[in-house]
Amino acid sequence: MNKTTRLLLQSIFLLVIYFNSSAQTQIGADIFGAPPTRQGQKVAINNEGDIIASTTSTNINIYKNNSGTWSLLGTNINDVVGYSVSMNNDGTIVAGGNRSANSSTGEVKVFKYSSSTDQWSQIGNTIFGESSGDQFGSSVSLNETGTIVAVGAPRNDGSNSDTNFDGGRVKVYQYDSTSSSWIQLGSSIDGLLKEYELDPLCILS
Repeated sequence: MNKTTRLLLQSIFLLVIYFNSSAQTQIGADIFGAPPTRQGQKVAINNEGDIIASTTSTNINIYKNNSGTWSLLGTNINDVVGYSVSMNNDGTIVAGGNRSANSSTGEVKVFKYSSSTDQWSQIGNTIFGESSGDQFGSSVSLNETGTIVAVGAPRNDGSNSDTNFDGGRVKVYQYDSTSSSWIQLGSSIDGLLKEYELDPLCILS
């Protein structure tokens, strides 16, 4: 399949659409969640468009398209409430953010799929936010290999002394296979304006 644009509509179900120059064709059937899990709050798709990640109010579900049918890939990832989600290019690594964890300090976990066990397992340590209310993990973005992740904390005050500044902060982490941990790359990126709520809505490459 040629590289094309694919769209995920976020609702109580998922709808995957294939775009070419003249028409749009749905790929497979709708994927419905069980109420009140809110299937499809946030979604991510791999480079080929045959693996998708969908957050619910309780977990992250991964689906793979096999001959037009969307089926669960591995078991559901129940270790994180997926407020945000990102996937690497081949769909084998997924990052999930839970901005409500620890009194809205927030946290991010990264998982890798094993085809031999058909399981998703956490890689590295859990990445925690700094302070209560920061909402760290409101958005996450993995690079193509899944070894670097950017995380947004829109309510972080940065270096400002005003505890209600809410300028937002973005941190970038790289996975170190030797220590099996996520290490921050460079300094934090802070929003400069009050209530700017800087967040990484970009996509890492």
